[in-house]
Amino acid sequence: MKVVSSIQGTAAVKYSTDEALPETAVLTRDLMAFLGDAYNFSQKPQVPSGLIPPDTFFIFQSGALIIEDKKTPINQLVLGPGAIAVTARNTEIATNILDHIIGKMDAQFGYKIATSVRAKYYSSNIVIEFDPALENQIAALDRAQKVLEREIPRPGYPFAIKRLAFGAEPKPGQMISTSVDDLQNLDFVIERRAGESFSTNRYFSTAPLKTSEHERVLRLVEEAMRG
Repeated sequence: MKVVSSIQGTAAVKYSTDEALPETAVLTRDLMAFLGDAYNFSQKPQVPSGLIPPDTFFIFQSGALIIEDKKTPINQLVLGPGAIAVTARNTEIATNILDHIIGKMDAQFGYKIATSVRAKYYSSNIVIEFDPALENQIAALDRAQKVLEREIPRPGYPFAIKRLAFGAEPKPGQMISTSVDDLQNLDFVIERRAGESFSTNRYFSTAPLKTSEHERVLRLVEEAMRG
């Protein structure tokens, strides 16, 4: 397996809102304005007038952490009730940015988030190449592919596996959620890279892991598939 590139990684924390509250009340609009300016976000959330629902998520997009003229792009920042998530090029970068943002919020507004963290979550997306192709590494899939090619002949459009996904069975009545807690329950997915010829054996993979761990686990999965 060859790792081609890391597309993005997300690092998130859940913290106790009771323990993290500053002694002096902070206006939401002041915090949003500060974060938007401090991290150069081109898209900033609009703060509604009046009372803000307790389950509101604020999303910033396309920003940067700048330290001593070194610019580190930030794909997205999400602030929710007792949660903060940062998406960047990989989870290591996202973690550094997240720590910086928490430090700023604690220092500038009197929060105590750094000492109130209860859980940390990660997700990552990377591009890899398998050699040989994924279906050729799993005998049962290779046999199934040959059956399809025999029973559904279509010259020029041969069958090949496009996607493998491993995940938990949805709970009855479960709805799609934007909770940071759901990061740990994301499916582990390996699918053909969009826009790439199948002959490249290039795949896009998503996992609820740090980028480095994602790469390690993919190698173990490849070894297991080869038997």
